[in-house]
Amino acid sequence: MVKLDVAVRDQGQAVSIRVSGLRRVIAVFDRLENPPWDRLLETIGRTLEEQTINHFTEEAGPGGKWKEPSRSYRYMPGEKGKKRQKVSSRPLLILTGDLRKSIRMQKGPMEVAVGTDVWYGKLHQFGVEKTNLPARPFLGLTEDDASRMTNVIETYIDELTRSL
Repeated sequence: MVKLDVAVRDQGQAVSIRVSGLRRVIAVFDRLENPPWDRLLETIGRTLEEQTINHFTEEAGPGGKWKEPSRSYRYMPGEKGKKRQKVSSRPLLILTGDLRKSIRMQKGPMEVAVGTDVWYGKLHQFGVEKTNLPARPFLGLTEDDASRMTNVIETYIDELTRSL
């Protein structure tokens, strides 16, 4: 059985995830003609993507529970001639759902990243002091996410080494 340690470090605009305990895995992969790094990265990426999307439902992320919305957020401007629509019952950061729907995994040869291409994603991730918009980080791993990620990787590797 493979045992891993996943360490998460916030680096300002990026989150670094260090996985230790992979020597046995690398040794096994090195003996294979076509090591399944691609499938492992796909598994990690899909798990990260799912965990990030869950942050929206939980209204919490790597920094803990998100700050409550301001009074001005409680009502969304209505269309011309219509009343303002109350939105306080909606989860934070899900006014239209576009930000949550934009979360995507991108896989490189030996890396995987999860993020958004929605322009205002960075405003919510890091906050905007000038406008009093608090940071509500949705990208990155919570302690529970890191623990689940460790289990996902260990299970994948155990299944792989059993089949060799």
